[in-house]
Amino acid sequence: MSLSERKKNIINIILLIAYAGLHIFLVLHHEPWRDESQAWILARNASFLELPGLCASEGHPVLWFWFLRVCFLIGIPFRHISYISVFIMTAAAALLLYRSPFNLPVNVSILVSPIFFYYNPVICRIYCIAVLLFILQFIFWKDRSRHPVIYGIIVALLCQTHVLAAGFVIGCLFEMVIRLKKEHGRKNIAGALIPAASLFLMYLELRQTDSTDTYIHVNADHFRRRIENHPLSEPIRSLYTHFDYDPVPAGRIFLGATILIMILLIVLWAVKKQQRKELFSISLVTFSGIIYYWAVVIFVRNAAHQQMAIVYWLLILFSVWAFADAFKEGRLKLIFILLFAASCVLSVPGTYINARNDIEGPYSGTTEIRDIIENTVPADSVIVIHNDMFSTSLAAYLYESDKNYTLWDIDNGCEFDLHIWGRDNARNLDDEDIYEAICGDIPADRICYYVYGTGTLGEAPEFTEGMILISGNHEENYRAEYHLLYQVER
Repeated sequence: MSLSERKKNIINIILLIAYAGLHIFLVLHHEPWRDESQAWILARNASFLELPGLCASEGHPVLWFWFLRVCFLIGIPFRHISYISVFIMTAAAALLLYRSPFNLPVNVSILVSPIFFYYNPVICRIYCIAVLLFILQFIFWKDRSRHPVIYGIIVALLCQTHVLAAGFVIGCLFEMVIRLKKEHGRKNIAGALIPAASLFLMYLELRQTDSTDTYIHVNADHFRRRIENHPLSEPIRSLYTHFDYDPVPAGRIFLGATILIMILLIVLWAVKKQQRKELFSISLVTFSGIIYYWAVVIFVRNAAHQQMAIVYWLLILFSVWAFADAFKEGRLKLIFILLFAASCVLSVPGTYINARNDIEGPYSGTTEIRDIIENTVPADSVIVIHNDMFSTSLAAYLYESDKNYTLWDIDNGCEFDLHIWGRDNARNLDDEDIYEAICGDIPADRICYYVYGTGTLGEAPEFTEGMILISGNHEENYRAEYHLLYQVER
C-alpha cells in the first residue's frame, strides 16, 4: 500500500468515526415519534405473512417491516432502534468514502447533505436502508454487465423500500431490458426478471382496494379532485418547498441545479456521439426516476417533509455518480459534481437547525409521559389509550415496561396491537362517552388509567367526575404529540 493510500485510509477512518460518534450523540438526545414507532409496532405485533397486507395503509413496501420484525425477534428493544439506523448509515458512508468516484471534499459535502446528516441516521425509518441500497446500486452500475444477478437483486430490494423509488427502479429495468439485445445470457435474463418480479410484488402490496384506508388512494376521482382543488402552481411549488432547509433557500437552488443537470444530459447526448450509449443509459434511469417523482408530488400527494425528499437527492446523486464513473475527465464532469456538491453544502444550515432543535428540546414528548406513567401507575394496571395515532410511541415504550401493563384501545374496543393510518374507529366516542366505554370494557377489579392523546397542548377535555387528571406533558414538543394521564375511579 502506497503512502497516499495509507493517508487516504486514515482520513476515511477518522471521518467514519466522527460520523458515527456525532450521530450516536444525536441519538442520545432523540425521542422516537409516531412514524418511527408505528412501523415498530406493526413489526412487533404482526407476522411476516401479515405484514405485506398492511403496506397499503403505510405508503411503502414491506422490506422495512420485515427488517424491523427480525430486529424485534433477535431482542433489539424499541428504545435502541435509532442505533440501527446509525449503523446502516455508517456502512453507507464507508461505501461512499471508499468506492465513490469523487475526491475527498466532494465526499465530505455529501456526508453533510440531508442524505447522510441527521435525518436518516437519527430518525429511524426506511430511508436508511434506501440510502444503503442506492449507494450499492451506484457502485454496481458500471459492473452491471459482469454481475447482472447481484445488480438485479439490489434494484429489486430498492423497489421494496419506498413507493417514490419505483420510477428509478422502472428506469433501471428498462435499461436492463434494452441491454438484453446484446447481453442475453441466462444471468442477464435472471437479472432483469428479479426487479420485474419485485415491481409486481410492490403493486400487490400497495394496490388499491375498495377501501380508502390507504396512504395514497389513487383513482380517476382522486386525480380530478386533485386538479380541481389544487391548481398546478400549488403542487409544483411544493417541489421546492419540501426541499427547503431554512434559513438558506436550498430547495429552490437544488431544484434549479437538478433541472440544469437534466438539460446538460440532453445536450451531451446530442453532442457526444461516441458516448451516446452510456449517456442514454444514465439519462433513461435519471429521467424515469425524476419524472415519476414529480408526478407523485404534483398529482398524487405532496412529499411534504425532508425525509421523503431524500429519495430525490439520491436520484440526482445517481446521475452525478454514474457520469463521473463514465467520463473520467472534462469540464462538464466538474460542473456536474460542483452543482451537486454546492447544493449539499447549502442545505447544511437548515439541517443543523433541525438537529439542534432535537438536542435542545423535546422531540415528541413521549419519554416525559412514559416516565410519568411508570412512576405513577401501579404494575398490572390497564392503561386505556385514546387517539392511537398520537400514542404509538408511548405504546411502544410501555410494551417493554417491566410493570406488565395491559394496553387497551378504547376507540376500537380491544387490546392495542396495531394502529392503521386512515382506519375508521369502530366507535365514534365523544369525551362524555369515554368513561362509560371504559366501565363497559374493563372489569371493575382492574386498576385503570386513561391516556388522552392529542396534537395540541391546550385545555384538558371535560370528562365526568370519575376521570381524575393526574399529569401530562408540560412542554411544547417538535412533533406535536401531547398526552394527559387520568386515573379512572369506579
